[in-house]
Amino acid sequence: MTITDILGYALVSILLAGFGWALIDLLVRIAKQPKRESNGDILPLLPYPFLPPRENENRPGLKRAGRLALQPVRVKNRSTGK
Repeated sequence: MTITDILGYALVSILLAGFGWALIDLLVRIAKQPKRESNGDILPLLPYPFLPPRENENRPGLKRAGRLALQPVRVKNRSTGK
C-alpha cells in the first residue's frame, strides 16, 4: 500500500463523511420545520375545481351524493381571446 492509496482512501472517507453529515443535517432541518395544516389550500391550485356535494345535488346527471366531482371550466384562449 503506497502513500497515494492512503491519501485516496482518506479523501474518499472525508467526502463520504461530509455527505453523511449533510444528509443528517438536512433530515434534522426538515424534521424541525413547523407542520402546516391542510385546510384545503391545494384545492384552488388544481386545474379542475372540486365542488362540494351540496352544490352537485341540484345538477342533472350527477348522482354521486357525498363525493366531490370534477367540473369542466371554460378557459380563455390566449391567442383568440375567446
